[in-house]
Amino acid sequence: MNFNPIDIRDQEANGADHLGTSRSEHTGSSDVMKGSYWNLITKKALSTIHLISFVLAIYFAFAHLHLHSTIHIALNISPIDPTLSISISSPLLAFTSVTAVAYVALAIHKAINKEKIDQESSELLGEIAGSSTDLQGLTRHSLHIKGRSSEPTEEEIKAAWEKAESRIAVKYPQLRDKMKKVTFSPRGGDRKIKLKGYWGFKHKDLPTVILFHGTGGNISSMSRWAEYYYDKLGYNFLMVEYRGYGVSGGIASGPNQELESYLDAEAALKFVLDKGISKDRILTHGYSLGGSYAASLGKFFDIKTVILDHTFTTYAEVASNIIGGALSPASVERIIKKSFRKKTMLARTGMNGAKGLETDGWNNIKKVKDMEGKIFIIQGKTDGLMKRKFGMQMILANYKDTDDWRTCENRMVTIDGGHSAMKNFFKDGRAQYKHLQYLEAQGLETKDLKDSLNKL
Repeated sequence: MNFNPIDIRDQEANGADHLGTSRSEHTGSSDVMKGSYWNLITKKALSTIHLISFVLAIYFAFAHLHLHSTIHIALNISPIDPTLSISISSPLLAFTSVTAVAYVALAIHKAINKEKIDQESSELLGEIAGSSTDLQGLTRHSLHIKGRSSEPTEEEIKAAWEKAESRIAVKYPQLRDKMKKVTFSPRGGDRKIKLKGYWGFKHKDLPTVILFHGTGGNISSMSRWAEYYYDKLGYNFLMVEYRGYGVSGGIASGPNQELESYLDAEAALKFVLDKGISKDRILTHGYSLGGSYAASLGKFFDIKTVILDHTFTTYAEVASNIIGGALSPASVERIIKKSFRKKTMLARTGMNGAKGLETDGWNNIKKVKDMEGKIFIIQGKTDGLMKRKFGMQMILANYKDTDDWRTCENRMVTIDGGHSAMKNFFKDGRAQYKHLQYLEAQGLETKDLKDSLNKL
């Protein structure tokens, strides 16, 4: 298998930024964006001016008439001539009328285009807020909340291994002797990064699952799933530790964080392929943030079987949900675009069927819509972090070409508990049954899987 790494720094030397998009393209899009925001500001200013003018015009018109009447009464002059009063007040009345018409027209325009104006307002707010480097750093950190911002020492890596080994020894002792530690490296600007994983292998002809943990997890967080796939279904497995986490090298921060995450997923896939396992026998399972890693393999490498476990639709949607809607998804999306490099692509890797990697602002809806494979959704009944509508939205995006609603219904399960109630899946026979049926339909049947189906 040919695997041709491309040093991102080579692209920078040729006048492109870190992800392969020319600086001139970024500059052009920035100018267009500035223009649209100035247009929006102008609209808002005109709207405000019209309202103020309308109110003042009415006030001064009536004040003028009141002043005339007061003077006439005070000087004991005959009552004011209505014709004279109107002629004197006519300029103000004309201004009032014109302003009123303009304001009503503007109000009608706003009502007709409310959705567009609200979208532009949200994007403007996000653009302003996203200009803060502190907020950009917080946005990146929140995505990889347990990730490091500096290179680990040997002592830190050793301590992380001991912690993972201890957790597995206590909770999953039967799994410990069935797997071994492995190391592999992603391609990119720094090929010295060493990613670590746990590899459970039976035979190259068996299905193999690549497991990706959540933002607050580590290499041992998916051990219960590894045990399930290995013992109950007879699968091989690879548990992956991301760069900047626990036992792996590198850092989990910076504007290239999104692309680097997809490169880590790619490296895990390459490791499995190098073991002689056919791509059509590989599935990927991602929990929470890990869903983006899993979905990236479905979109960019045509992995046909993708399991999204308590996963978000877009980072913007879940971030807006976390902060209670204080900022709309459109505002948060603009902040995300300011925090990460955007709309860029790396060259093809030489792996069979691989496409170029493209950042999308952590948009899983877009990934599942574009992929050829089919997804399976696991969600929590009381998950306050990932709304239940997220699962249905991704199902509808992925199964867009089917009219069989029963198929869609059977490709999603809702288990008891919230975001961290992974264990409840293994107590839910109905959820397991749907999951096994999905794997069977995807051509990943084994004798152990068939036996497990018969027992449910």
